[in-house]
Amino acid sequence: MTNNQTKTYLLTFNVNIYAETRGNQPEPMYDFNGNAVIQYMKGETLEISEESFIKFIEYGGMINNTTTPHTGEPCRAHFTTKCVDKVSEKTVWMQIQNYLNGTYEDTEGISGWASSFQAARKIDEHNGDSYRQDTWLKNQKEEEVQCSKELDMEMANEY
Repeated sequence: MTNNQTKTYLLTFNVNIYAETRGNQPEPMYDFNGNAVIQYMKGETLEISEESFIKFIEYGGMINNTTTPHTGEPCRAHFTTKCVDKVSEKTVWMQIQNYLNGTYEDTEGISGWASSFQAARKIDEHNGDSYRQDTWLKNQKEEEVQCSKELDMEMANEY
C-alpha cells in the first residue's frame, strides 16, 4: 500500500488579468468588439502546483501559457504577487493498494474475476442497485440445477 500527498495552491485574483499574445513581443488580445480579453476575472481562482507557487513568490510574478476562455486561442496571462489577495493550500491524499493482480481462476487477465460475484457486487455498489448480483445468483442457481443429482439420475435413466 502506498500513501501519496499532493499540494497545490489556489490563487484568487484581486484584479482582472488580461490575455496577451505569446511570443517575444506580447501584445494585448482583443475580442470581436475591440475589448481586451479577460483571462482571469477579479475574484477568480487559479490552481497551480507547489513548485509553481514557490517560483511565483520567489520571483514576484509568473506567466501562465494557456488558451483564451471563449475561443481557445493560445495566449499567456502575466500577473504579479500584487494581483493576488488570497492564497489557499489544497492537499489531496491518495492511498494506493493492490486490488487485483494477475489472473483469476486460470482465466486470461482479470476476465474470470470480472464475471464473479465480487465484481457484480462492486458494480452494484457503484450503481446503487443489486441487478448484477441478482443476475449472477440466478445464473448460479440455473447452473446448479443443471448439475444436480436429480438431473444426472434422470439423464442416466433416459439411456
